[in-house]
Amino acid sequence: MRHFLGWDRYALDVVCDFLLPACRSGVNDLSDLLLIVPTRQTGRRLREALALTCERTAGALLAPQVLTPPNLLSVNSVKIASDVMVDAVWVSFLQELKPGEYPVLFPVEPVKKDISWAFSMGRTLQRLRMELFESGLMIRDVANHEAVASEVDRWRELAAIETCFLEKLNNAGFTDPCVAGIEYARNPVLHAGITRIVVAAVADLSPLVTKVLDRLAKNITVDILVCAPKGREDWFDSWGRPLAERWEGAEVDISDTDLIATLDPAEQCREVIRIIGAESENYGQEDIAVGVPDQAVSELMEVRLGESGLNTFNPAGRHLKDHPLYQLLRTFAALLNEESFFTFRVLLELADTLYALDRDIDVSPRDAIMEADDFKNKFLPGSIKDAVIRLESEDGYPNLKKALARIERWQAKFKSSGLTDFLREWLTEFYAEREMPKQKDEKNVFREAAGKMMEVLDEMSTTFFDECMPDSETQLRFLLQHLQGCRCIAERDGEAVDLQGWVELQWENAPLLLVTGMNEGVVPESGGSDVFLPDTVRRVLGLRHDADVLARDLYFMQTMFTARRDEGRLCFICGRTSGSGDPLKPSRMLFHCTQDALIARAIRLFEPLSGGRDNFPPSTSFLLDPRLPSTESTLLNVEKLSVTAFADYLRCPFRFYLKRIRKMDALDEKKRELDALDFGNLIHYTLEKMGRSKEYSVCGDVGRLGDFLEKTVRMRAEKLYGKTCSLAVKIQIESAVCRLRAAAGAQVRLIEEGWRISGVEIPVKLCLNGISVGGRVDRIDRHSVDDRIRLIDYKTAESADKPVKTHLGTIREHTREYAICGKKAWVNLQLPLYALLASAGVEGGTIETAFFHLPKRVSETGVYHWRELSEELMSSARRCIDGVIDDIRAKRFWPPSERVEYDEFTRLFPLGVEESVDGEDFKAYLNGETA
Repeated sequence: MRHFLGWDRYALDVVCDFLLPACRSGVNDLSDLLLIVPTRQTGRRLREALALTCERTAGALLAPQVLTPPNLLSVNSVKIASDVMVDAVWVSFLQELKPGEYPVLFPVEPVKKDISWAFSMGRTLQRLRMELFESGLMIRDVANHEAVASEVDRWRELAAIETCFLEKLNNAGFTDPCVAGIEYARNPVLHAGITRIVVAAVADLSPLVTKVLDRLAKNITVDILVCAPKGREDWFDSWGRPLAERWEGAEVDISDTDLIATLDPAEQCREVIRIIGAESENYGQEDIAVGVPDQAVSELMEVRLGESGLNTFNPAGRHLKDHPLYQLLRTFAALLNEESFFTFRVLLELADTLYALDRDIDVSPRDAIMEADDFKNKFLPGSIKDAVIRLESEDGYPNLKKALARIERWQAKFKSSGLTDFLREWLTEFYAEREMPKQKDEKNVFREAAGKMMEVLDEMSTTFFDECMPDSETQLRFLLQHLQGCRCIAERDGEAVDLQGWVELQWENAPLLLVTGMNEGVVPESGGSDVFLPDTVRRVLGLRHDADVLARDLYFMQTMFTARRDEGRLCFICGRTSGSGDPLKPSRMLFHCTQDALIARAIRLFEPLSGGRDNFPPSTSFLLDPRLPSTESTLLNVEKLSVTAFADYLRCPFRFYLKRIRKMDALDEKKRELDALDFGNLIHYTLEKMGRSKEYSVCGDVGRLGDFLEKTVRMRAEKLYGKTCSLAVKIQIESAVCRLRAAAGAQVRLIEEGWRISGVEIPVKLCLNGISVGGRVDRIDRHSVDDRIRLIDYKTAESADKPVKTHLGTIREHTREYAICGKKAWVNLQLPLYALLASAGVEGGTIETAFFHLPKRVSETGVYHWRELSEELMSSARRCIDGVIDDIRAKRFWPPSERVEYDEFTRLFPLGVEESVDGEDFKAYLNGETA
């Protein structure tokens, strides 16, 4: 029998009133009742509401049995295959497939038929089976159905695969849960003592569940509760499901002012926080709920509300794949598979790893990471084996050596033990004496994550797993694949803002309800793109289709609004883009309004957004303090400058301060190949060897000289990066060889012109305005005829720019007056400084300056002489040199240049330098006004 309870009150309240119409002070006995609810969360909330109702009248409650619709079809038997076993059988079956065995379903063989492919494909096929199961169908029932007549060959192959899967499952001693559920539906049996069933506002009962309820209704009472007013009976079927044909054109009465369009998930979170703040006088934390049907918004919402001081509770829980325990296992599995130093570095930085190493073998976490980064950036080891070999010949790195030895021991132990035995012992070692998280919810999540993992491991401790996955590494990858889809659900701890999924929102009784993610494809969810069951096929087979989902969701929307029409507020928030920047459309449900309101609503939801910013706009919660520690304050008094430091100051005084005074240097934690400095050093080393060789510095044979340079650079690369370096490094070495062979040709031409190398890596130094300025000239050539001196600097940039272009650039807003040279401005003073410094210490004729370019385009290789460096330019350069020195001595490191090319500090300043640093305080510090 259907009971229409109205929709002007919360579903939770009206269902509770129906179940306890006259709550007494004595015992309220509902133990004979089987209560069917939409989700676990609604069941939990309904049990709480019933208990509170009894508590108000000093009564007691004998609680009903509460089930969700899928649980009604569950068969309690040890022979029913668990999700773990189902996954394992699919993986085993799919990995055993022979090429061409199912040519229609798999016309192209997978590139890699590994466990990841098998697991993913198995989940796809099982998901198809579960969707058909909701209507009591197996794949074989559909294979010859007219609905799939156009793809009958593919469905027959699917049916054959299903048959093989079931045979394999039966041979393992288990019964398929779908087969068991369909069999149970033919003759359902209730627990003893159940005399009635109440279906509590479940708006989407599956066909198979209705068959079970129909059979049970022959012997006991089945009440169907519908949260809708009397007079709407013809809008619902006999099971309380909204009828698609009635709801298709329904007009839902929603206030336009509470329809809000935002830019992206981050803006949706900010809008929720803004509304909560604006309504703080009317609603407390217990009066607020947030709907998050889009999981992309859910995770961010939890973080942002927490930052605003609001406790949250997400009944859907958290993905186990995001838990530190899973991250530890996944990284260890990757290390076993790849044995790369990069993966070792990722494992090393995990908090759990650092804690275990510090506790067990006295490895300093900070020093271990710093040593690993220094070692990786210096030697670029490809594998752990390469790293161990290199470390045998290297002094230092004590923490890294101990950490590597311990992790190698873990690897060896894993390979010699079974998966279950190893993980139990290993995780016990990891977490022994470790303090549990202090936050109660984090502690509960950790326990649930560990419990779930051990539960799966127990199920994997069978002969079947040993037979189909004989090695521990495969079993570990299977474990990770299965755990990836699991969730950890913490207990609700005190007052919190609930983050509910769409289906739970009809049951939400918070007067202020804010629903985010109201975008097409999220609400209503569409199944039209299903590879096996498109919407047209679903309709013919009697499965839930798009029109059914739309009708249900419009009904939910109507109940949410009408329950708050007199007291409360309901807001629907949609985004224009996803977190990755993909465009989104507002949900079509937001346009189910009168024709008069449609145009205004469309304008509201599509109008340009004011003040919108890019997705996930950068922000800082504090200003950076660039001041030196008091123990290092003397560093502000600069006494020495390198030649290259002048370009840094001209580029940006503040970045000069960070780099040259605070000694800050960017670290590429993901570095896997030579950076520009490494590549340049490799070339410089090789050319230095040539310059110091009595034989090859004067060699006029391009082939011999090229062979020498190639042999030298390859030996140097092997010494630094080992024989088994990565492919990226090998490619860079080949590039270096090509550039050096081109340089051999240029060098021979110089010899033919009369130039001879007179020195390499020559230090030059001079005191200028009270500061020692020094540098090292890559090479000095002397002409054999006229005794001219040429100062040469090697360059390995992508292109070969003339010296004048690299030294004189555009005048900009931040350009200092002393740097202006005619219509240009000094941006680099390297060659003028070399000329100035060398004139005081190098004897000979006229001094020239030049770049020896070894660019990517080898046809441009050669010496580029700065012919334009006249006395007038040198005078201007000297004026600029003096100006830079005076500014540095006066501590003028502010204001910064807002934008610079190739900014190594860009990650420190997401909003720009002046927005990220307390400039006034820093200026006062530089002027000696603050400590």
